[in-house]
Order: sequence, then C-alpha cells, then structure tokens
Amino acid sequence: MSIQVYRCLLIAGFAAVLLGPLLWLGNEEHSVYENRALTQVPKFSGRLSQLHEFVVDWEMYFNDQYGFRERAALFNDELWNALRLSALPNVVEGNDGWLFFTGQEGDRPLDDYSGKTALSKSELESWARVLTERKEKLESAGIDYLFMLVPNKAEIYGDKLPSRFAKRSGMSRCEQLVDYLQSNTNVPVLYMKEAIAAGRYEAEDFGPFDRGGTHWNAYGAALGMNALGEQLASLYEGLETTRFERGEFRLEDERVDRDLARMLAREADYPELGPKLTRALPSYRIQNLDAVEHGLAKIRAFVRIDYESTSERRAFIFGDSFFDGLIDYLGLYFESCLFAYRMPTTQEIEVAARRFDLDIIIEQRIERYLFKAPESE
Repeated sequence: MSIQVYRCLLIAGFAAVLLGPLLWLGNEEHSVYENRALTQVPKFSGRLSQLHEFVVDWEMYFNDQYGFRERAALFNDELWNALRLSALPNVVEGNDGWLFFTGQEGDRPLDDYSGKTALSKSELESWARVLTERKEKLESAGIDYLFMLVPNKAEIYGDKLPSRFAKRSGMSRCEQLVDYLQSNTNVPVLYMKEAIAAGRYEAEDFGPFDRGGTHWNAYGAALGMNALGEQLASLYEGLETTRFERGEFRLEDERVDRDLARMLAREADYPELGPKLTRALPSYRIQNLDAVEHGLAKIRAFVRIDYESTSERRAFIFGDSFFDGLIDYLGLYFESCLFAYRMPTTQEIEVAARRFDLDIIIEQRIERYLFKAPESE
C-alpha cells in the first residue's frame, strides 16, 4: 500500500470517527445508563425572540442524542468495573451492598441527609409565595392543588450509608420547607417520609426500596399511596380510602429497580426479586400525548392514563420518575390521570387548568429536586 493511499484511508477513518456520531443522531426517549428522560428534537416557533432558547434546546438535544453515546457510556462502565474501579462519582456503596445516588448538577441527596442544603429564610418565603399563587389560581378555577414530596432513599435507609455520611442534627431541607408551608400558608402539602419509613420495619424480608436502585418498589409506592389516600380524604368529603398492608405483598416481582447497579455494570450482584401486590387493582390503558399540541412545549414526556374505575375524578400530575410506581394504584381514586414529566412553572399549571377538565393538579417531586425553586414563567 502506497503512502498516499495510507494517508487517504487514515484521513477518511479519522473523519468517519468525528462525523459518525453527527450522522447518527437518534431520538431515544429514555437513557438506560443514566435512568432519565432524554431531550427530544426541539421545534422552532419561527419567532426570532425565541432563537436563543431554540439554540440552547438544540445543544441539549445533541448532547443527549449524538450517535453511540449510550454504548460508549456502558462500555466505559464495563471497563472501569473490570479494573475494580468506579467510573461514577455519583454512586456510592454502603453497608450490605446498598447503593445510593449522590446526585448530579444541583441535586445532592446525601448532602440533604447530612444537613448541608438548608434553605434560607428568603428561599422559604419564595417557595411559599409561588406555591400559594398556584393554589389560589387553581382555586379560582374550581381545581384543587396538592404539593407532594417523596423522600430520598437515604432518608429511609440512612443506617445503610457509609459512616462518613453523618446524620444531621436538625431538619432537612425538605422538612424545613414542609414545616414553613404548614405554619405560614394554607397550601396542602404531603411529605411521604413518615408513612414509608414506618412501613420499612413492618417487613423483614423486603422494604420500600431495593438495594441496587434509586426508586421505591411496589411496596414503597403502596405506602406512599396510603398517605396520598388520607390526604385526598381530607379534600373530598366521603371519599373511601384503601390501605395496603405488608401481608398483601410477595417476593415475586422481577421488575426490580437496579438502575444504580446498572450504572456500575453490576446487575448480576443484585439478583433478588422485589415485592409484588397480590390484590387486583383497576386496569388501565396509557396513551402518549403531544405536549406541544396542548401548549406545553417544554414537557419531555406527556401521557394520559384511563382507568376502569368507579371514581369520576380527573387529575393532572406534574412529576418525575417516581410517578411510575404510582400508576398501578391511582385508579383507586381517579378515572383518568394526565402525567407530565416536568417541574412546572406557574404558567404551565395555568395552561393545564385551561386545557383540561380537572378536579385536582398534583405537583410531585422527589425531595432532592428541591434544589430548583419553582418558577412563575
């Protein structure tokens, strides 16, 4: 092979490596590696005033969807695992193999546990002002509002953390906010920690979270539903609530959350089954919706869930990935639920209230997402 041909092949190969990912842009909805929703192709409104926002959205799309990104990330993890090292500083292993997510960007669940993320008085006042505004706007439209918080895994299994993560002496950021809202506003707020923590000690062979994952399991979500049912009963007179007990679950579920183990390429180290409810629940069907068509362009995932339910109530839930665990149970209280994967602005909540016939809007957050204060627009 001549030197000239060799150089041409070398240049062509180098160009292929550089351009291949650009020519292989995908449109996946979910990252298995990172266990999060991925940015979808942005749509340009045609208005020059929104050009900068479109460019920012396009950069986010490219960073999430460039070719072979997922495969490269998984290969990187497998390589580090083969070397017995962790490529992920945001996963920590505690006692008895329990894995914990340490956070990314602004959310820091283990700092929450250690008391390093306290809210200032001005931040508490800002939260109270925006949430009160949301409640009042919905109230004027005849729609109820509920602010619902799911505890971090570390709040339930702090004893499984490495000893270097010392338990705080005072309130967590979430407890601060709940206490402030309950003392200074009439915003309905539900923090599920107490109900879920109590349920941990009712079961010896399983608990509300699994060792290798971030999210609650079917038992943990059911404990959360117990608390949500009681909250709904305080809003709707005569509502019959349903309670789930530990004895109704069996270790038969193969859909165990192992997202943290997967990040470390160690799923084989976490073979256990998860708790599965033995009682029948209302059946349902899920329909994907076009968020842009409904005036909610910033939403990454938007679905409608219709239940074979005796209830006539309709809910809109803005939330995160913890909502997935509640889907099976919500038919006990709702005829239909709209779900948007989003920490909403007040403006988006108003759009939802105008566009849909609703009884209640629930804003659900895992507590580590309290690092991002609510926005009006």
